[in-house]
Amino acid sequence: MSTALQTEPGSAPTVSTDDVERIVTALKASDKGAPLTAGQLAVFLFSEDTEGNRRRVRRIASAARPRIVSFPGSNGYDLLERCTQAELKHGIAAIRRQATSMYSDVAIYQGAYDRLYSTGQLPLL
Repeated sequence: MSTALQTEPGSAPTVSTDDVERIVTALKASDKGAPLTAGQLAVFLFSEDTEGNRRRVRRIASAARPRIVSFPGSNGYDLLERCTQAELKHGIAAIRRQATSMYSDVAIYQGAYDRLYSTGQLPLL
């Protein structure tokens, strides 16, 4: 059983079913069914809480959606089977708000990029 994510040149790390099962095991074992943070899961999976290991946890959890749930403003990662209907509705709404905000950012940066490279000057605010 390898704890390292497999990577191919020029691609994001791939996630194995073993990686997912290890996070699921950690979440099932958490005290009173409490969500776990990326840092807590990094310690469980990789024995050390580093930014690199947190990124690995986020990648594994993302690949495990919807089985593993996390959303903006949540206390960490949890299992879908433990979420209430209200928690899921709140999470979906939070993701929608974040997506709307990110889409707005894309429009702002795309406009700035277009103006910069069509005129050679940064836009004034």
